[in-house]
Amino acid sequence: MRRRLLEAASETFLEKGYLDSTLDDIARRAGLSKGAVYSNFDSKQEIVGLLLKKRIERMQEVIAAATDPTAKDEGRTSASVMTDNVIADADWTQLVLEFASRAGRDAAIREIYTPFLRAQREEVSRAVEQALADHPPEDGEYAALVGTIIVALRNGLALAYAADPEQIDAWVIERALGAVLSCLVVDRSDRRSQ
Repeated sequence: MRRRLLEAASETFLEKGYLDSTLDDIARRAGLSKGAVYSNFDSKQEIVGLLLKKRIERMQEVIAAATDPTAKDEGRTSASVMTDNVIADADWTQLVLEFASRAGRDAAIREIYTPFLRAQREEVSRAVEQALADHPPEDGEYAALVGTIIVALRNGLALAYAADPEQIDAWVIERALGAVLSCLVVDRSDRRSQ
């Protein structure tokens, strides 16, 4: 029943957004009573928090694909893998950022969103550290800084894509991600090896 409710919640949130979705909507979509929702979850925020935990697993898969050395053999770059994810997950990113926008004013949402945001940055930072393993930066916080920049850029590009997919298309997204990755990771590694 819990899994059924989470699937219904995911579909409802993606269709209506966080603010416009209600526990009644989730129950109705799952074919259950509102009481069934409350017997499994304390709040709408808790449900989003559980869905965010699943998104971290998805993000780990994307990072693994983006940093897979065999991707280059297939003509794929980290930026192209990330671009595919930005476009494929545009609805999810929009939902997550809608939820995140409330974190500054709502302590309950902040408690749920902050660990998700930190996990995003940590995963990207680890990938950056691995990319720079042969030539680690002198600044021990560099990978974390790059992780923050990449997460912010990805989220911003996802919002721009949602609002204006004709102008902010896959080509623009890939070029933007590629330029930043090149400047902050690839070029830095090349410069350090010289």
